[in-house]
Amino acid sequence: MISEDPRSSRIFDVPRAVLELVENALDAGAENIRVCIADGDTVTAVVEDDGRGMTEDEIEKALRGGYSTKPTPGGHGICMCRTAAVAAGGSLEIKSGGCGTVVTVCAPRANATTDNIADAVFAISCGRAGTRVTFTRESMCGGYSISFDTGASAHDALRLEDVVRKHELDLTRK
Repeated sequence: MISEDPRSSRIFDVPRAVLELVENALDAGAENIRVCIADGDTVTAVVEDDGRGMTEDEIEKALRGGYSTKPTPGGHGICMCRTAAVAAGGSLEIKSGGCGTVVTVCAPRANATTDNIADAVFAISCGRAGTRVTFTRESMCGGYSISFDTGASAHDALRLEDVVRKHELDLTRK
């Protein structure tokens, strides 16, 4: 999630963090996931789901790393997202209640990249079937919003990726 770049010692890879957070939402049984990326002086990504939610204790453990609700080893994703965001001068915040979780991650624009966001949307759309995802991108030049169901065929996922690439290109032209 952090890459070396001559502009800064740490660059936060927003699409990679979003993929990690969406994967967590799918693991939590979410039927609806909302992803919003706002791009200005600060890049902010919000991933909101209607999954089982997290207790305060689970949030603290997840932020420390090594904690997972899955039977397989792991549990480092949220901790790595936070570490990468903080290293780039940003932050990660988790809010959760009885149902659902909202994770907000941000970093200064100069230390964050949203390149390859279309690849992230493609990967999400190929995820486990049965989840509705709404992806919104906002920038100083405009924005767009798309909704799709996960479990898309490879053909449909590629078409979705092309749509996102076109929207991203339109944003860079404005």
